[in-house]
Amino acid sequence: MWKTFTARRETTKNGDMKKRRVAPPRFFLRLGTGLTLVAVSVLSAVVVLDTRGALRPVFFADQRILPGSEVGNSDVSIADLAENAALDPYFGLRNLEAVEGLVAAREIRPGELLRREDFVEPTVREDSVLTVSQTVGQPRWLAPGQVVQIWVAPPVSENSFSAPFVLSPEAVIARVSQDEGFAANGQESLVDIRVPSRDVPAMIHALANQYFVHLAPVAPMK
Repeated sequence: MWKTFTARRETTKNGDMKKRRVAPPRFFLRLGTGLTLVAVSVLSAVVVLDTRGALRPVFFADQRILPGSEVGNSDVSIADLAENAALDPYFGLRNLEAVEGLVAAREIRPGELLRREDFVEPTVREDSVLTVSQTVGQPRWLAPGQVVQIWVAPPVSENSFSAPFVLSPEAVIARVSQDEGFAANGQESLVDIRVPSRDVPAMIHALANQYFVHLAPVAPMK
C-alpha cells in the first residue's frame, strides 16, 4: 500500500521556497498499533512458555494395592507431571496431602495415579473379614482383589439344599490359602473375604447353620 504525504511550503533564510514532506497522523497511529501488537505477542509467548514449564507432583502406585488395604509410604511414589487442571482429582503435594494410612476402596494397579475418590479413611471402612471354604480348584479369578458374589443355599436334609440366593453382591477376596502336606486336598481353598457390614449378620448365620456357600466372580465393568 502506498503511503501518502502532504507537502508544506517553507521559506529559507534566502527567501527561497522549499517543500518538506510531513507524515499524516494516520501513519503514526498505524505505527503505534503495530508496535503494541508485537509487544503483546511477545509477552503472551513468554507467559505460555512459562506455564508449559510448570510441574505438579502427584502420587502413583508403586505396586498393586488391594481393596481394603492401608496405603504405606512403600506403596507409592511421586511423579512430576506437566501442570494441568485435569490433575485436580488426584493426590499431590500442593496441599501437603498425606496418603499414608488411607484405605483403598478398589484395586489400584502399579503405575496408576491415586484419585481421592478411590480411598477412604480407616474409620469409614465398613466391612469385616470372614473365612469360607471353597472346593473349586485354583481358577485364575480366585485371587486377592477379585470382587465376588456370595451365593448361599440353606440345607433341607443331609447333602440336600434349597434354591440358592445371593447373600452379598459385592464382597472382595482378601486372601487365599491352600492346605499343604501329603494328605492335602488340592481342590480346596480357604478364602478370606471382606463382607460389607450390612451382610455380616446374614453371613454369620449362614456359616453357623452350615449353608452351602459359593463364590461367583463379578466381571469387571468396561
